Amino acid sequence: MLTPPPPPPPPGDRDKRGRFRRGHKEGGRPVGARNAATLAVETLMAGEAETITRRAIELAKLGDTTALRLVLERIAPVRRGRPVVISNFPDVQSLADVPKAHAALLAAVANGELTSEEAGPLAAMLNAFTGSLDAAALAARLDDLEKRLAES
Repeated sequence: MLTPPPPPPPPGDRDKRGRFRRGHKEGGRPVGARNAATLAVETLMAGEAETITRRAIELAKLGDTTALRLVLERIAPVRRGRPVVISNFPDVQSLADVPKAHAALLAAVANGELTSEEAGPLAAMLNAFTGSLDAAALAARLDDLEKRLAES
């Protein structure tokens, strides 16, 4: 049994599925536009924020656990990361120091000083440092070559 061909794409700024194409200028919310309900709540809260905050603190002091949680979330939000101290971490100033720093990271993970989730971003920073050193060395070599060509 033969299947009918798919319908032609809609005309204008829409894709095959009828959705607006990326970058479409009409028919959507402007960039940076905010929801009307959000704007209304912010307008109502503008003059009352201090009063509401004080009341939440009073309720927290009286033992209201929900108010206590809300107050603590604002005063001391959950940390996404923590400062880490790695024993024997070398001072990284040159490309020669990077392997020592990677070895120190591996040792810290092996010893339980760091988790692998904490060591990953640090290793990425070392790799970015290596890339910037490589780029600087390449730029210096290129400058040297250009000077030699200009002299000859």
